Amino acid sequence: METYCENIEGTFVEERNSTVVWNFKNAEEEHGSQFAKELYLQIKELLGPKSYVEIIQGKGYIEVKPIKLKKEKLIKQWLNDMDIGANKIDFLLYIGNDSPTNDEVFEYLL
Repeated sequence: METYCENIEGTFVEERNSTVVWNFKNAEEEHGSQFAKELYLQIKELLGPKSYVEIIQGKGYIEVKPIKLKKEKLIKQWLNDMDIGANKIDFLLYIGNDSPTNDEVFEYLL
């Protein structure tokens, strides 16, 4: 992805907690779309058919993320990793983005 950024003006890589995104929304439309297809195929070939990640080609970006990454599972794991023991959490704020997957998290936290 970095190589594409070096060669295509207006592109950049975002490294998030669990995903990597190549963003080409600020590139010339023709170049961005053309190289997005090429990058998508390269990643797919590199990772192989039995990969545990999915490649999402959206409008202006390509995202590579783990398959079946669920917010609820992440929250459960995070709370377990905190090893609260006898201590209780006084306050926990979870802000969703109005997607249906947030309902599962809200239900779990209640």
